[in-house]
Amino acid sequence: MKLKYTKRIEKKITPRIEARILEVFEYFPEFDDQEITIGAIEGRKYGTAEIGGNKINLRVGRIHPYKQTIAHELVHLLQDRKGYDVPQGERPCDLWVCARSPDLLDDKPNYLDLPITKSDLENGFTRKLIHQTAKKALKEREKGNRRYIKWFEDEIKQILG
Repeated sequence: MKLKYTKRIEKKITPRIEARILEVFEYFPEFDDQEITIGAIEGRKYGTAEIGGNKINLRVGRIHPYKQTIAHELVHLLQDRKGYDVPQGERPCDLWVCARSPDLLDDKPNYLDLPITKSDLENGFTRKLIHQTAKKALKEREKGNRRYIKWFEDEIKQILG
């Protein structure tokens, strides 16, 4: 994988943020043979992505971007690509991040209705529980459950709520 930074983000990126970006890419071997461009955005959004493209934009600040945000935007890049069965939408992106690795859950997924706070995710057990339940939700989808995301949210609410 080759990363290319836009001039706008090069001015803002710190070694800590670059290390975080590189750490997240370790969980996405799909991009090992591709060049990914990373740019910066301002405003209220944490990130954007070219669905099916090769560019993500991240809000860079004192604590941003979180690994969860970087991973979420990378999942968007997988949407519409051949060989990847990731449905369109924000909620599937968040679920796919949860299923990818508990290590990516350093912030609460914004598009899922979960009874957790960011501080709950400091607990490794909670992150692993969410991860394992997300993997089960994707198996539910494979079995034909079209409400697999709602199934996931209900399971987490039952366990943690």
